[in-house]
Amino acid sequence: MGFVTRRVLVSAGIFLFSTLAGSAEEPSDRVAESKRWRYFMREAQFNRLLLDLAKQHQPTSFIVRGATVLTMDGDAPLVDHSIVVENGRITAVASSKDIPPHPGFNEIDGSGKFLVPGLVDMHVHTLTSCGDYVLDLINGVTTVREMDGFGWLLSLRDQVRRNTLLAPNLYVTGTILNGFEMEWYAIVVKNPDQARTLVREQRATGYDFIKVHNRLRPDCYDAILDEAKKLGIDVVGHIPHDISLAKAIQSGQRTFEHLKGYYSDRTLETTKEDYVTLTRGADVWNCPTLYTHRIGLRSDEVQRLLQTDEARYVARDERESWLTHVAKGGGANERKIWALSLPILKELLPTKPKLLAGTDSGGGYPMMVRGFALQEELRLLVEAGLSPTECLRAATINAAQAMRKENEFGTIKPAQRADLLLIESDPREDVSALSKIQGLSVRGIWLDHAALESIRERLRGIFADDQGLADGETPTPERTDRLLAALMQLEPEGAIQMDHNLKELSELLVKGKRSTAPIDALLTARKGK
Repeated sequence: MGFVTRRVLVSAGIFLFSTLAGSAEEPSDRVAESKRWRYFMREAQFNRLLLDLAKQHQPTSFIVRGATVLTMDGDAPLVDHSIVVENGRITAVASSKDIPPHPGFNEIDGSGKFLVPGLVDMHVHTLTSCGDYVLDLINGVTTVREMDGFGWLLSLRDQVRRNTLLAPNLYVTGTILNGFEMEWYAIVVKNPDQARTLVREQRATGYDFIKVHNRLRPDCYDAILDEAKKLGIDVVGHIPHDISLAKAIQSGQRTFEHLKGYYSDRTLETTKEDYVTLTRGADVWNCPTLYTHRIGLRSDEVQRLLQTDEARYVARDERESWLTHVAKGGGANERKIWALSLPILKELLPTKPKLLAGTDSGGGYPMMVRGFALQEELRLLVEAGLSPTECLRAATINAAQAMRKENEFGTIKPAQRADLLLIESDPREDVSALSKIQGLSVRGIWLDHAALESIRERLRGIFADDQGLADGETPTPERTDRLLAALMQLEPEGAIQMDHNLKELSELLVKGKRSTAPIDALLTARKGK
């Protein structure tokens, strides 16, 4: 979906502290402030968890023996096959009888199980919690495409590649390009010359893609697409309001998000264009993000969601914000979009469209839980008419092809990155098999069932912890100092904290008449890099 200007969600690290500062201290203000302090205390624990897990789990050499391998590089499953992994890469795939034991290699019993490539969430926003990356992993997501990029995300991407942090592989778009102000989430594009300059700058900075959003002048859109083509970098994102589906396809935009353009984001009506004919055979990829319908859940549906296992991976403050959202009647537009999206997708399916699995989770929207989100998106795609095999392709090889990274991941064959998922049963029969994980590899880091359960337990502990801070209470100066010391220690070890979080924490410190010097120094050091 699109970011909502000046949205205020307790679940997000984007809470606008200006709603508190400068006003009389009402009880609701003090409660909100307590929630923000609890949020920052949790984030310190999540950052520490990413570092600790990386120290505990590093790439190893191993053999997964005797599994049925779904390579996604062909239709036929490889029964009783084994794969060899060294230095984070797959080095051999062959019949188990043809792969002898390797001295020093860990042997993993895959007999009776299925081995598939790790899953890819092609639309996330990690803007609220670094704990989202761990939620991804325990749900089999080994790669994500970040759809609004910042310098700190590029730094985080690099640390993940070095295995300083245990997280999925990251591919990162540039900061959103849009025609109007969106707080700090986007850059406002005013004319074609600026548009070209921004594409050049983002390409030089190291972003993987350029992202366009809802409102761009046609001449600016044309300039972005033309300059990106010259530089060999793909444009992804929304089809802007004033751009037709036909033009977006003709211009070479690589991926379309949320089926925008197939329906009008302004009128919430299906386009009058013949989108079935336009899409048939077109070299474009659609990421429907059906999961966003959760924003439109009604009260009884939210109550049922709160009783599920995934609710244990959501902090109390965020769960309460879900109920507040529903009580205020939120989600009407998302219910309309859901009613539009399913028929559109079902009409497209006979044309064999190129589809991706993405969720839009992690940006602070209510009722959306990272990791669990992709598993639910796959179920929704089946409901829309895809076969389980088509869903598996959408979350593996299709993702790699859409990002032009099919030589890196998305299949199980020699030289590919060792992103793997060992599951109990055949996902071609039932896509829910992808959630029954016995082990996974990300960049050759093997996490067995026991390791995954240990990580789940640690996550549940963090989410259940109210940090010893009651509603309306603020931390003592001593506790504030300990939190700051912990946060400042994380960065030199490789943890990358979100710029907007650091700035908001600075505002909280000012309000409490505490020194912001450590945070100021950290932000200044980042600007100097």
